[in-house]
Amino acid sequence: MRWLGKAAGGAIGLATFGPLGAVIGAALGHGFDKGMAEELDRPRPRASVYPFRETLLEATFTLMGYLASSAGGVSMAEKKAVSTVIGELELDNVLERQAWQWFQHGAADGFNPENQLHRLAQICRGRRELTRAFLDMQMHVAMANGGMKATTRLALRKMAKRLGVSEMELTQTETLARVRAGSRKVVERVIPDSPLQKAYRTLGIDTDADEDAVKKAYRRLMSQHHPDKIASQDPGEEKLKAARHRTHEIRQAYEFIQQQVYNRN
Repeated sequence: MRWLGKAAGGAIGLATFGPLGAVIGAALGHGFDKGMAEELDRPRPRASVYPFRETLLEATFTLMGYLASSAGGVSMAEKKAVSTVIGELELDNVLERQAWQWFQHGAADGFNPENQLHRLAQICRGRRELTRAFLDMQMHVAMANGGMKATTRLALRKMAKRLGVSEMELTQTETLARVRAGSRKVVERVIPDSPLQKAYRTLGIDTDADEDAVKKAYRRLMSQHHPDKIASQDPGEEKLKAARHRTHEIRQAYEFIQQQVYNRN
């Protein structure tokens, strides 16, 4: 999904993909120059100056972790929803890894969201579209399990209130999210795969596969493509090189799923 940040594009994004489609491309993908200037021009100690884009991303994914864990733990469906958001934002590899670290920090026991909410409220002040985009992303993760638990809803209301969003606006955002959820499979045929979806595809399994299925697929593919297994057949250097490349892809995909979905390091 290519997200638009202009006011004109916002109307199209809202009609098709919701508030998220209207803003984040410009706000994150292009640095949101005006917002960055305002952030950096405000009086503050030099050590506290932090780039606008990274500040926004940190608040977004840290609070996403807090929201996902509000029901007692982070589910696989919620992690996959986060991966979808990361893929749609088209973050580079460095920011993708950082986003997951922020998410895990917010999901940790005892995390207090007040500091991040305060920073986010400052960034979003006077930018209603950006506020709605943030809530739209959070809503996507909050509804990842097919519904929304009472504790998750309370956490979401807390965020919305802190950002000056009314109950009516929050309800409208949820309604749009539910409508989009019904057609998400159609949308996903258009947007690029997220890194997590690509990892599952490399292993040849569906994204709803459990950990045992992931391990079985990994072992089967490694056994099938490992260079040591085909070396005895005198395949030639080109085939050996292809086998090494394939096993490297398989190993990377498996390790990525283990890290992102099951928190295995």
